Amino acid sequence: MDGAERIRTPFGAFLRSVGDDLADAASGSAGSSPPHDRSTWRQLLKPVIPRNGESLRGLVARACQNNHLPNSYGVLQHLGLVHRNRVLVAEDVSIDPAELAFAIRVDEDEVRIRRYDPVGPGKVSFFGFGINHRRIDTRTRMFSPAAFHGDDSGLPHYHRAIWELSDIPFCLEGWDMLQDRCGCETGGVVQRWTRTTTRIEECDKCGDPFAWIDPILVPERMRPSLGILTALLPERLVAGLDVGAVLPEPLRTIDRGFVLDTVLALARAIDPSSSGHSFEDPEARLGALHAACAAVIHWPHGLTDVNLDPGVSPITAERLCVAWHGLAPLARRGEKTRSRPAAVACSNGAFALKPIGIRPATEIARLSPEVLTAAWEHGLVTKHRRVHGTRLLPAYDPGELTVLGDAWRARHEPSALAYELGLPLYGIEQLAALGTLIADAVAIPGTGPHFTPAQIEAFLLALADAQRPVGNPMPLRQLMRRVGGRLKAWGPVIAALLCGDVPFTILGDGRLVDCISVPETCFGVLGALRFDRCEGTNFSFSKTMVQRDALELLNAPLDNAKILDGLKTTGTNPKLYRVDEVVQRSREIVALPEVAAILGMDPASAYEDVVRRGFWDKVVYKGAWPRDLLPELCRTP
Repeated sequence: MDGAERIRTPFGAFLRSVGDDLADAASGSAGSSPPHDRSTWRQLLKPVIPRNGESLRGLVARACQNNHLPNSYGVLQHLGLVHRNRVLVAEDVSIDPAELAFAIRVDEDEVRIRRYDPVGPGKVSFFGFGINHRRIDTRTRMFSPAAFHGDDSGLPHYHRAIWELSDIPFCLEGWDMLQDRCGCETGGVVQRWTRTTTRIEECDKCGDPFAWIDPILVPERMRPSLGILTALLPERLVAGLDVGAVLPEPLRTIDRGFVLDTVLALARAIDPSSSGHSFEDPEARLGALHAACAAVIHWPHGLTDVNLDPGVSPITAERLCVAWHGLAPLARRGEKTRSRPAAVACSNGAFALKPIGIRPATEIARLSPEVLTAAWEHGLVTKHRRVHGTRLLPAYDPGELTVLGDAWRARHEPSALAYELGLPLYGIEQLAALGTLIADAVAIPGTGPHFTPAQIEAFLLALADAQRPVGNPMPLRQLMRRVGGRLKAWGPVIAALLCGDVPFTILGDGRLVDCISVPETCFGVLGALRFDRCEGTNFSFSKTMVQRDALELLNAPLDNAKILDGLKTTGTNPKLYRVDEVVQRSREIVALPEVAAILGMDPASAYEDVVRRGFWDKVVYKGAWPRDLLPELCRTP
């Protein structure tokens, strides 16, 4: 397909995010507002003055209240907001920042800086920091009674954007726990974003000020360590807050976003269930975050005093260790010397680096001791040895360590790539086993296929070039729900698309597989494809799968984990199921989405149909029937 014939779709935005060259090519077009007919735009009568650090949801709510609108949808419905009960004003890509700024009478930049625009797979920009979009609470209007009570500036009260971060459940300004409800009714009234009759600092039901609510104070002993967050958060959000906390000197010159990510990830690993503790018990709710903050204050040695939750997987623990020690070279960046590996004089007067031990090796490679030990054992580096007392220990070539470390950090892990592409992990393994996606990155044997950015870029570009117009298109994801009772042949299916056996097109901005559409008539070809894991004898397939992949195999919705009841699991974060046991479960049952896909109905209509035909009492798991009933379930009148 030549350049004139190539189909241009929003999927190109995803391609342009892969690789420096593509990213540079796309950067020139970002940030500008599309042309609009401003004569059709609506505008509120009274302006609103943004406060420093204010959330966009809070700013819009204040603008609506200031203009006596009973709810925010009165404005946002004209700007493209789809769901009236979800005020996704900072996330909804259909809302034009320029038009919103015009509507509430503020500068466009005041809206743009408060937007949570996508900056990568699963991440959004939070005032310039890239964070996981799931870490932002979009439903509940959290607040700090102490902050509202102590604000004597005379300016209108406002909602702090920091209060939307679910990982930071307290207010650095009021030093109290964030709350989400007013006690005007039994059980409390949870504060939402839709009603704007009352002010931002008042209950949206009774109108009482939140400043009247008794604050739950952060324990004094925790404040010195937790205060380090003011040195890690975007400056715009913590301006004026001076709690005396400072980062260790080596970390003060690097991107604070990296440090914040590491601290929050460490806190989640210390206590994965911390969010389940009541805000009325700050010792328990903040214990893990306090320990993580205390550790970073004593970086790099603070990690030795931290105890991770027993349920945290070894992979997660390794990633944390790598990230923690990975801050070291970032801190050293710009210095003339990186480290001081031992050196010996050569006969020509030059210096050659001699093999070094594990401790300095971790600093040079920026990898954990566990990774370096495994790399040495499996021959990824030259197997040097050194004498330590009466023992002979592994030693490493410093030059090889730099190369290994750079290659290790540049690679894409199979589970992360699977999520980004919208495939289960076993689908990525199939692609690698077939050679459709070449796994050429450095990896410890037995840990699955890993990929370099260049190979991923080549794979995505090949898909983009292979697409062609499709008549009567159907989403590939929906078509593949008709495949049950076995592992789906994702590898052969993608290979069939690439080689032109099946026409397809890529439309939309979501994950790759969610954007692919094929002719419905091609199901006979795609459904007949198989992949036998036993044939790839030299390929190491994972024997376990995460819950998301298990539900995908069973064609079950993500909220129906009950369908997995009775299967053995290991770990808690993530929970892992044996692949063979999930496959066996798929041979025994058929889930409602699979029936709906075969019938060509939506799940709700399919449910009504099977209930009407008397199959409800034959359910063996929530939303699932014995697979031998499939012919009867899918029989049409």
